[in-house]
Amino acid sequence: MRSYSVAEAEDHLQEMLDRVRSGETILVTEGGKPLAELIPMGETKSDLHSETARKLEELRSLFKGLTLADMLSARHEGHES
Repeated sequence: MRSYSVAEAEDHLQEMLDRVRSGETILVTEGGKPLAELIPMGETKSDLHSETARKLEELRSLFKGLTLADMLSARHEGHES
């Protein structure tokens, strides 16, 4: 996600709108803190959260049955002692 300060946003509005038209979400900050998001029409925060939840569930299914012990032992596989 690309972010712009309020000052940058004033100078780059057309660029920001072009990015949003292409499906990108834009973050506008003020004093280094998030102030607003520009998102494509038809896309809501709920849609974004649903997509994130779907991807997370996809990742979980890849690692189904894998224990912490399995992960810890796998990180050393191939390393010489």
